[in-house]
Amino acid sequence: MSSVLVTLLASYLLGPFGIIVGLAVLFLADGVGGRASARQAFGHASGYEGYTTGYGAVASNPILVLLAAVMRADGRVMRSEVEYTRSLLTQLYGSARTQQAMIELRDLLKTALPLRQACAMIALQYSYADRQRIMRVLFELAQADGNLAPSELQLLAQIAQMLNVAQQEYSRMHTDYESQQVDYYGVLGLTSKATNEEIRQAYKKLALRWHPDRVDQSDAKARREATQRFQKINEAYEKIRKQRGMK
Repeated sequence: MSSVLVTLLASYLLGPFGIIVGLAVLFLADGVGGRASARQAFGHASGYEGYTTGYGAVASNPILVLLAAVMRADGRVMRSEVEYTRSLLTQLYGSARTQQAMIELRDLLKTALPLRQACAMIALQYSYADRQRIMRVLFELAQADGNLAPSELQLLAQIAQMLNVAQQEYSRMHTDYESQQVDYYGVLGLTSKATNEEIRQAYKKLALRWHPDRVDQSDAKARREATQRFQKINEAYEKIRKQRGMK
């Protein structure tokens, strides 16, 4: 997954040299199957300079436009989504270039996004297989906060359509990623709309109720059940806390 995002971002953030580096990463990660798609992607991207000049501000960052759109689709940008993107960029560019890219991403998050133009560029420059990979990257980003919100799914469907990814393929991705979800809010008896204070109170209440020390120590089954529930409660709270940047 990270090799795909690295490939696409390299193409647009590092110029011609970045295209070569990114495609090399894709080649190494995907083996023989990636070899053909990498050649196809390079064939499209070879006309990069001449093609993109007609798109103005979109020219240098169509992939970042898509990332920004997905990050803010549910009405708020979660720390987990930012860190997910920052981590991948750092692996490729190092801290200096990543900082520059993150500044550009931050600016995009504050503006009206030229989503249709960005999708048009990508649809023309990348093969169908590469566009499928882009969609999977966007699904993983949307899921970085532990929840695929209806607004995110609606946006992903729109992007898939604009990238000319078949409805059947989009539905398959939707099913794949939805089945991987863990409802951390549900574990605490909450929804993603809960406030930070509601989350803290729910955690304290459940942690107290299911702490292994509070059950009959002579009942092995009850102790085992309490331990498992307690672990799930702690895991859910930690995931949500990190996603929201709670202290």
